[in-house]
Amino acid sequence: MKVAHLARPRVTAACRVAHLVRGAFPSESAQATAGARRRDAPVSVAESTLMGSAAGALAGALTTPLDVLKTRVMLGNPTLGFGRAVREAAATVYRDHGARGFLLGIQPRVAWLSLGGALFLGCYEAALRGVRRVL
Repeated sequence: MKVAHLARPRVTAACRVAHLVRGAFPSESAQATAGARRRDAPVSVAESTLMGSAAGALAGALTTPLDVLKTRVMLGNPTLGFGRAVREAAATVYRDHGARGFLLGIQPRVAWLSLGGALFLGCYEAALRGVRRVL
């Protein structure tokens, strides 16, 4: 079985996230930090963990309105069609809570996905380093 492609990937997922986050904050210090490292340089486990946490937090914050609607649709009337159920759920959330209603539960969702992203990418990077040592 050939696993050489797993042992030495050119760019890990954490490295991609790190470059995306670095590019999102173009301050002088961030540019100096990003420029001090080659683009394909390995990412540390700590940096991978931090970037995973940032990616999870951002994903959680951006998808919270969809999660609110999904939950309302799941708890709503099962005889409605999907499109009508989504429209009714959106109207109910807006009528009861206003526009802020679509962000209900954002704090625990961001915390949960931030922790999950940190663990996932941190463990992935650590496991990748272990596999590289063996191969």
